[in-house]
Amino acid sequence: MNKNTFYGLSAVVLMAAVVLNFSKQSDKDDKGEQPINFYGTLTKTDGHMYQVDNISLAGLYEDIPLYAVPSSPDRDPQLDTTRVSLHDISSISQLDGKTEVYTYKNKDYIKIMVAWSQRKRDNTPFLIERNRVIFCNERIAAHPKKEVFFEVLAMLVVEGFSLKDQKKVKRSEALSQAEQITTDLMQETTTQESVVDVKEKLGQLQENLKQLA
Repeated sequence: MNKNTFYGLSAVVLMAAVVLNFSKQSDKDDKGEQPINFYGTLTKTDGHMYQVDNISLAGLYEDIPLYAVPSSPDRDPQLDTTRVSLHDISSISQLDGKTEVYTYKNKDYIKIMVAWSQRKRDNTPFLIERNRVIFCNERIAAHPKKEVFFEVLAMLVVEGFSLKDQKKVKRSEALSQAEQITTDLMQETTTQESVVDVKEKLGQLQENLKQLA
């Protein structure tokens, strides 16, 4: 890929990503609900179980940071971060069914086990900040909005999702496409196949942008 092509494509994708990311900050509607409604059950360590929807982790339903368990207590877990989406998760539970607090670099974490919606993928242990909160709405309650800290979470089961605002969903998809294209461009590969691949992804991004016009 020559430099002119590289910088030209990079500029287009960067502008698209900036616009999409700016508009994505207002994805929640007037009721504070996100465009994709994730629903399921939430069980606390005291045994109480709730039917919930509008699930998010600290306001995020995608691009959620989780951290690998370090091999040394002196290592910062955030040096190895995996970003996940609730689309990919079937459940999150306390490791071994009990709450244990781990301290790394003077910061407290909870160890969790993530089960993936793709059954072929093995369950994965992660760390998450002790003070991270799950936001959700209890389906049948006088005061439905709930905030549950991971410290008192036994299990969160994501049963499915429904779409509320197709345009916002498309915007989210387009932002993901822009981020992937940017990653590809930053590699600056020079094969003809890589150029074709990036241009195809750019075409898909442009189609999504048209639908958002």
